[in-house]
Amino acid sequence: MLIPQITETAFLEMHENLSKAGYYFLNPEDAAGLYDMPANDKLGVRIAENDSIIPNMELKFVKDDFDNFSFNSGREVVFGENRLYFPPLEIQISYKLRLGSEKDIEDAIYLHEMAKGPLDSELMKKFFKKLGVRGNRYGIQV
Repeated sequence: MLIPQITETAFLEMHENLSKAGYYFLNPEDAAGLYDMPANDKLGVRIAENDSIIPNMELKFVKDDFDNFSFNSGREVVFGENRLYFPPLEIQISYKLRLGSEKDIEDAIYLHEMAKGPLDSELMKKFFKKLGVRGNRYGIQV
């Protein structure tokens, strides 16, 4: 989950509210140390429901132009009365290819196969170029 950077005070309040609501942070740091991870070290923190590890969510602060684009160009998905916003698949596929691990490449291929029709090939070309990746060898044509 990407969110704009918040103050340490706001983060500590969020930490307290999540803890009261039955969630915990998988990272071993105390609340102030957890804030430093996304704020200063540009790392994510993981959050899960008490007594479970999976599923969990990674929380990150917007840190660069790619994150800013993802945050501001999210596509809305409605679940009953709830709304979630997901970054465009074009940037997700490109970024996963950039990460390059076997799992990330599998994720990129899966996302591409699941959403073939509605993908914006010009937008994906733009991110392929910016991230210096190619998808041809994995069947991802743009």
